[in-house]
Amino acid sequence: MLSENKTITILSILAAILFVFAFFMVIFYAPIEVNMGLVQKVFYFHMSAAWVGMLAFLMAAVFGILYLVHKDLKWDRLLAS
Repeated sequence: MLSENKTITILSILAAILFVFAFFMVIFYAPIEVNMGLVQKVFYFHMSAAWVGMLAFLMAAVFGILYLVHKDLKWDRLLAS
């Protein structure tokens, strides 16, 4: 089994490669929308970033509340990860 640091490194490199691939797909492959033109392509990145940010905030709030209610360090560790 890979060590945690090596796993994180591999996943980080894979994420960077996939991000560059997605960027080129948006720029060169996705069709230009009729009404909005090129501006519409911004939504491919901004909407996903907004959803991830909102989900992270929601998870932090839920885990924080669970820690305060149960006083169990398990929830605090999940919140920190």
